Amino acid sequence: MVDPIWRVLEHQGRSLKWLAERTGYAHQYVRKMKIGLAPISLEFRERCAAALDLPLDVLFFSSDCAATATHSAGKCTTAPQSAL
Repeated sequence: MVDPIWRVLEHQGRSLKWLAERTGYAHQYVRKMKIGLAPISLEFRERCAAALDLPLDVLFFSSDCAATATHSAGKCTTAPQSAL
C-alpha cells in the first residue's frame, strides 16, 4: 500500500528532492522512507503537510482519494474519481 504522502507528491508533480528541500530532510532519507527502509515520523508528516499546502489529516488517508484532496475553507474535500 502506497503512503498518501507519495500519492499526493506524485499528483502534484513534485519530486522527492523537492520534498526533501522543503521539509529539511536529506534526500537520501526521504527516499528511504518512500521505499520503506525508514519509518515516517509525525514530524515528517507535519512538514510534508506544510510543504504540500494540505491539512495534516489528508496525509493519513489510506484510500486512493488522498492524492486528489484539497483544502477548502478549513475542510478537507476530495475531487470526484472522474477528475483523476
